[in-house]
Amino acid sequence: MSKVDISGYIVPWALPNEKMPMHVTWSPDVFFDKIHVKVPPSFKILDVLNVDEARLKEHEAIITRVKSLIEGVPCYFGMIISAPKIFEELKMAKKITVEFLRNEKPFYCLELYGRIFRPRLEVVKPPEEVELTDYLEKNKLPLNLRYIGFGDIELKIEATIGGKIVSVGESVVYELLRRLWLSDILEKETEEVEKVVDNDRERRKRELWVEPAYISKMAQELQDKIDKGTIPTEVLDAEAIADLKEWLSDLKTKDKFMDIIYKRTQEMLLSLLLDLFDKNPTNNVELKNAKTVIRTKIATPVTKLTLRLLYKDKMGNEYPSIEIPIQVRDTRTEAHGMLIEMPIHIEKWENEPFMNVEKMRILGETQS
Repeated sequence: MSKVDISGYIVPWALPNEKMPMHVTWSPDVFFDKIHVKVPPSFKILDVLNVDEARLKEHEAIITRVKSLIEGVPCYFGMIISAPKIFEELKMAKKITVEFLRNEKPFYCLELYGRIFRPRLEVVKPPEEVELTDYLEKNKLPLNLRYIGFGDIELKIEATIGGKIVSVGESVVYELLRRLWLSDILEKETEEVEKVVDNDRERRKRELWVEPAYISKMAQELQDKIDKGTIPTEVLDAEAIADLKEWLSDLKTKDKFMDIIYKRTQEMLLSLLLDLFDKNPTNNVELKNAKTVIRTKIATPVTKLTLRLLYKDKMGNEYPSIEIPIQVRDTRTEAHGMLIEMPIHIEKWENEPFMNVEKMRILGETQS
């Protein structure tokens, strides 16, 4: 083929289902009858730009006339494509061919490469067994996760026992209510015991400031939940809810009650905000809930639970979930009617994102 002045550009990378703009330009002395664009079967053509006549199919376009030449603007057409398929590979390059034809014969062929990247979440050494005890503060399920590839993700963790989802994400209002109640129990039970103070945590609290209007809003929502009795048993069990109502009935006036809520709400909010900072454990991962807790009431001894990790990228692409079966050593002495509470704690993140993907070469990128 003779040398002609034709060039093309495509965005250097994209996630699955992300729009990939491309364009092809040529000098005014290039004459053609049509331009034939073919994309791989795993891609699709969404739109063409600056074109008057074209026949479009899902994987190819035949352009027979572009818009009239404007002085100072090169001859060109644009195209928007995407790769809806989620590849198993973390990086993939697929060839796009653009043929210029004259008298039904190609006289120039341009090759561009659509480069697709994806993220992947992995579990490093999944826990095989956890112990469930009578002491809620000792019940923890540790995880070690690894992020690799490219693209920010949102992670949701679910736990099931016997097929029933038993994990809850902590909403701010309900978690404040739970902490408010548990702090009162804690104070009653440890009046004579010296409290351990986490100096670093207290210092971090002092560095935070909460808008007074937000504290008032949260306090009002707390009062409404208690007044209406709309407290899920996953937040407090039935016995604790009954105790809470009895406790509230001892207060002489609503003003005194609100005073207690206002004082405690600020303290609880500061504590909760510190936990919320853990919502973004790495630059590439955001947890859907600041904290996920297994919280349910099961009378019979528990022998097995299943963790399910669901994640998606910022384009909304959902990737295959990860399921982890875990044996439970249930050493509770009084299982009947007890509330199971076990926070899922991500102990360690290994973060290995692709860097400088615009310049990254992909094996096979220059092959036909």
